[in-house]
Amino acid sequence: MYKFDGSGLPEDFEKALLNTDRIVASSIFHRYAREVEGLSRIERLVVGSLDRIGEKWEQGLVSLAQVYMSGRICEDLIDEYLPVAHVNRRDSPRIAIAMLIDQHGLGK
Repeated sequence: MYKFDGSGLPEDFEKALLNTDRIVASSIFHRYAREVEGLSRIERLVVGSLDRIGEKWEQGLVSLAQVYMSGRICEDLIDEYLPVAHVNRRDSPRIAIAMLIDQHGLGK
């Protein structure tokens, strides 16, 4: 059983995301969701993991594909969790954001 004081869980979740292992990531996510109260703690797990993955991409340690797939897995997990948590998303139109002057190397 995981300790939910932050020891080990975020690292395991992040590792599962980087390995694009949906089954393990989902297992960790759902186990954590059962043990903690409130969306803010789950958000902290997901956002914290994605932030660290983004930092690793900036350092050239992970690929852009890993960043993308990690985001997709998290999006699916959150979409699955929101109805259970009785949280409704707003029915807003989709938007797009573009960076006009964004200089970085893709495909690291």
